[in-house]
Amino acid sequence: MTLKLIVTRHAKSSWDNLSLDDFDRPLNGRGQKSADAIGNWLAENQYAPNAVLHSSAVRTTETWERVSKSLPEPETAMGLDSLYLASSDRILTVLGTQ
Repeated sequence: MTLKLIVTRHAKSSWDNLSLDDFDRPLNGRGQKSADAIGNWLAENQYAPNAVLHSSAVRTTETWERVSKSLPEPETAMGLDSLYLASSDRILTVLGTQ
């Protein structure tokens, strides 16, 4: 069995409300369209993940929610506080424990 790791960044987020903490920033209109397009591209190219780990930040959660509309539901999809602002070492550690 061949495993593939797909790494994405959250879509473009909004800076409209400067009173929001960084963690709470949502996607802007461009980001919403981009996340939808990424989901469509993944589906068209048959890249349907069976597990999804993302930061629990609003913009990463919203990105996954929009991407996932075009894909079959994965076995696992979870937002993790430990991935917010995580270093590459932290990300690899989280991947190794899931």
